[in-house]
Amino acid sequence: LENSDLRPMLNLVRAPTLVIAGQYDRVTLPAASRALAEALPDARYVEIRRAAHAPFLSHTSEFAALVSAFLRGESATGPNVDSAASANATSAVSNAGAAGTAHTPSTAATASAPDTAKTAVAMSPGKRRS
Repeated sequence: LENSDLRPMLNLVRAPTLVIAGQYDRVTLPAASRALAEALPDARYVEIRRAAHAPFLSHTSEFAALVSAFLRGESATGPNVDSAASANATSAVSNAGAAGTAHTPSTAATASAPDTAKTAVAMSPGKRRS
C-alpha cells in the first residue's frame, strides 16, 4: 500500500459514492476527503460537524442516517451534517487521507439498494511524499 497511488484510476469508479468526513479530523483532513469526492465521477461530499477522525463512532446516529439515506437514494440532511460543501456525489467512503499523502483504498465491498449498486470503500493514508 505504501507504494501504491490509485488516484489516477478514480475516474473508473462508476458506482455512486458518498464521501463522509469529520469536521475536526486531523488524521484525514476534510480537504482530502473533499478532493476525493471531486475526483470521483458520481460522488457527494458530506462533512459531519463537530466530528473528528471516526464519525461512525462519535456520531453514530448521524453517520447511520447518512448511509441509510444514501442507500435509499435520498439526500443527506440533519443538524450535524454539512453537505453545502458538496462535490458531485454518492460508495460510502469514510475518509481519504492527509494532504501530501498517497491515498489507497484498503477495503472495498458492494451493497445493494433498490435499482442501484453502491460501493463502500475505506481509505487509508499511504506514505508521505518527500
